[in-house]
Amino acid sequence: MVVTQPGAVNAAVYMAKTNQAPTTCLSGVPLTFNNVSIYKLFNGNTFNLSTWSGSGGLSYTLNVNNGTITSSAGSIYGGSR
Repeated sequence: MVVTQPGAVNAAVYMAKTNQAPTTCLSGVPLTFNNVSIYKLFNGNTFNLSTWSGSGGLSYTLNVNNGTITSSAGSIYGGSR
């Protein structure tokens, strides 16, 4: 369960997982890393690491192409509830 400070504004926890290595990950070279699964949890949400599933949060995917991050949710922070 996600617990936050009373009165916290926009508090969230981000879970990230991938099933593959980055395409490009070298010092001095822009990163390329696709299909990073993100689950954003808000106060009171739950998440099961064994099944990689949650309740009440937001699921989306991040891709990094030549150092530029894009999100299936439109924002790399996934937006609000």
